[in-house]
Amino acid sequence: MRHVQRTLQRMVLRVVTHPKTTLLVSALVLAVCVGSAMAWLHISTHPDELFSHNVPFFKRWLDYSQKFPENEALVVVIEAKEGPAPPTQRWIEVADAIADRMRAMGDSVHGVDTHVPLEELGPQGILFQDREQLPGTYADLLQFSPLVEQSTGGGGGSALLGATPLDRLMGALSGSAVTYASPGSNQANAGQTRFVELLLDSWQKTIQKAAAAPGDEKPVSQTSPTFAMKDGAILPDLRQMTPESDPSRSGYYYLPDKSNPARHLLLVQIYPNVNYNSLTAITRVVDGIRREVKAVVEKFPEFTVGVTGRPALAADDMSTTDRDSHRSEIVALSVIFIGMALTLRSIWLALAAELTLAVAIGWTFGWAWVSVGRLNLLSLVFLIALIGIGMDYLVQILMAYRREARRRLRAKAIWSNVFLSVSLPINTACAGAAGAFLVSVFTEFRGAAELGIIAGGGCCCASYQVTRCCRRC
Repeated sequence: MRHVQRTLQRMVLRVVTHPKTTLLVSALVLAVCVGSAMAWLHISTHPDELFSHNVPFFKRWLDYSQKFPENEALVVVIEAKEGPAPPTQRWIEVADAIADRMRAMGDSVHGVDTHVPLEELGPQGILFQDREQLPGTYADLLQFSPLVEQSTGGGGGSALLGATPLDRLMGALSGSAVTYASPGSNQANAGQTRFVELLLDSWQKTIQKAAAAPGDEKPVSQTSPTFAMKDGAILPDLRQMTPESDPSRSGYYYLPDKSNPARHLLLVQIYPNVNYNSLTAITRVVDGIRREVKAVVEKFPEFTVGVTGRPALAADDMSTTDRDSHRSEIVALSVIFIGMALTLRSIWLALAAELTLAVAIGWTFGWAWVSVGRLNLLSLVFLIALIGIGMDYLVQILMAYRREARRRLRAKAIWSNVFLSVSLPINTACAGAAGAFLVSVFTEFRGAAELGIIAGGGCCCASYQVTRCCRRC
């Protein structure tokens, strides 16, 4: 142990003898570390990167997230303000307006989901209806069965109605072979009239769309809602015949509010393009989506809107972390500078301590690039850790320096005495702190393991840099 101490003491004396060379070497190492970190040390703020992907339960979670991407969606929640409930068409319009605006944000959004397209549900569509409404839906379908039979040629006397399915359909309608309302109901004629209106309106729109030049299509009537198919045909929206129709009948995510079942919420799922290469990357994307959604809803004053979901929570977390971490670092360095200046009664020594600490942190960035290659959400806090740990070393050295400097000895004698009194405590403290951090590499918690590697090496960098630089004070 005495041999090691004498070897270190000779190194200290060389530093004192060649201060300019030492400063030049330290500056070059600092430049290499900072430059390498800026060029190749990347940041990963994705929360899924904090744990080992080899752990069974976390591997299952990642597999679940991949199979159900809607869990990663940004959810826009639309709610009607107090007062009369908006009509169904207004709910659909606000959802579609938000979807159109989001699709225009190609750089920030790669997908929008407002509803389940009914034409894609096929025979499974009935499974998505409320069980209480199912008997009524079944009764409505039965009322259309005579029309279907006669238009397809399966009903008695259908040949007399026409030679083609379209002729038979029109003949059945004109002959009152089917009514939408229940037999004997006073609403029979009104139901049939409404059905014919929707049907003719859709045909007229289809013909006009086919005849018009691209971009010149004009709506025929807003009183008979229709929707377009992928092949360009316009079909009647028969759901609008039902007075109690709501957006869920069109496949939209229209759900009762759990806190107030009398009210409903309409959901729009947005899939943002998110990069996790900085603390504010996801915040910029989500804030942009929030601004666009707010601008759309301003045209629909009867609604209020909010944004939630995992990306929204992550964006708020990152924004708060970025703001508070910068504040903490500034406050920590400021308090330490003021405290050191008051304690040592020397602004120069306090400034030298801050510069020394900054160099140690710069070296640690280089160590982070060499050892781990990235920073995660947890390892980003190593700056705060090194500020406190580095100052632990500095206090011992600076106090010993002030004590020896009062004796007006030569520089070599001063630093030889300082080193003899503080080298063992500093090296012991460094070994203890580095060991405490480095043992975290044995955990499956990847965030803590990477923090341990970076902070453990940073303790050594801080100890070495503080010991060398403070000897040149």
